[in-house]
Amino acid sequence: LDFQAAQFDPNITFDERAEAEQEASDFYAEFYPHISYRGFVGFNYENSTTLDPRFEADYYFPIHYMEPVIGNEVAIDLDYHVSGARKRTVLFCRTKGRPALTDRLRLVPETTESAYGVVLMHPGYNLTTQPDVWPRDLASIVIRIPDLLRRSAENQRESSAVYIYDASDSG
Repeated sequence: LDFQAAQFDPNITFDERAEAEQEASDFYAEFYPHISYRGFVGFNYENSTTLDPRFEADYYFPIHYMEPVIGNEVAIDLDYHVSGARKRTVLFCRTKGRPALTDRLRLVPETTESAYGVVLMHPGYNLTTQPDVWPRDLASIVIRIPDLLRRSAENQRESSAVYIYDASDSG
């Protein structure tokens, strides 16, 4: 399955933010000098349409590590725990300890007007004997829905139709 990006989204506290941003700034300066690192960014308000420097918060879930970087530069250190569908999905993973999908999103590098994607977030596995103990970080993968549908239908011997039905309730 083609995917837009594979990501690591660590839980970074306010006290850890400056160090994490410096680490990322140094990394991008060395390995991707054409990228102008902006620090943690996000849609600070529910109806925001532009990424702005992230307001101060107790903690963040930025896209701190991502592959591929090229083509996804605008998503570097985008805080998933800021608002809307991304925040609801982060909170669901953290409280339920289960993977979850965001609502449909317009992907950063998308060029097709009608296409959208989703982010599958995974909180990891509880490796202790205690219930409800989860890793503090998330892994995520960004999936473009037209690519998912194309992959689902290819190499079928008979004509088929593919439907996606969302029966979840992560709200």
